Amino acid sequence: TLNTATLSDGWHRIQVDAVDAVGNRSDSIEVRVNVRGPGGPSIASAVVHPKWGMPDDIFCMEADVIDGDGIARVQAVIQYPDETIVDRINMTLVSGNTYHGDWDSTGFLNVAYYVDIEAEDNLGNISELENILGGIGSCQFGPQPPIITSSLTFTAFEGTSFSYFITALNSPTSYACSGAGLPAWVSCNAVTGEVSGTPPSVGSFDFSITAANANGDDTQTLDLTVEIFGGGGGGSCSECSNNYSCGYSSPGTCDDAPGCDWNFAFGTCESTYNCDAFSGNEVKCTGISICTCNGF
Repeated sequence: TLNTATLSDGWHRIQVDAVDAVGNRSDSIEVRVNVRGPGGPSIASAVVHPKWGMPDDIFCMEADVIDGDGIARVQAVIQYPDETIVDRINMTLVSGNTYHGDWDSTGFLNVAYYVDIEAEDNLGNISELENILGGIGSCQFGPQPPIITSSLTFTAFEGTSFSYFITALNSPTSYACSGAGLPAWVSCNAVTGEVSGTPPSVGSFDFSITAANANGDDTQTLDLTVEIFGGGGGGSCSECSNNYSCGYSSPGTCDDAPGCDWNFAFGTCESTYNCDAFSGNEVKCTGISICTCNGF
């Protein structure tokens, strides 16, 4: 870890080596670090691999990019001659602050290229690390399989259509849903990653979601909870017949959909439903089964 607080803005060269337990010292490598004040991302530990390649080879590029305002994009800028751009490669976050990109040299001239790393933060500030041609070693990360980043819990409501998107790092090319818990009313778009449907009833449904590309896949379990609209809350009003779920909210309302309202002393009906009868803690509305409010 390098504390840059005492370093001036600009380029710094750092020599790195290692010594074993008996005093043998390794060869040194040089790391270039660009320290910047407010206004742009900091770029460090940039590498191109291989240092020398053949026509049509794929070259990997990596760099550590940090900015307190967040990173909007990182690109490797391929140039020949220097400052004449022939290609741009989008780099993706693969681990921590490390961004990775691969350049396919197929169709390009057999010459020595210059590579700059360009980064932009979420405020639009841009910084650049110039001429990393040759690098200082090999890339840690080759082409990577997706890593799912979307939330693994989602709440939908009975009788209401929902839409959830599987999102993942490393450019997934296909998506899937599977598992014994996958409801028949759930659809999974293999191209966009949208998971959608209209739940017919309340319940909890656990099933697998997958994002894949040519390098592999990532599978996680999505916990899909279906509630009654307006339900939930902090009370113990917990059960309605006909599979409706009651939700409690002050001053004591027991709701189903469309359901019954209960407020301690008497029962009323929601919307245009007429109250047929109420007794104790039960109220019956026209066309709706008895709703029981417990614990009040």
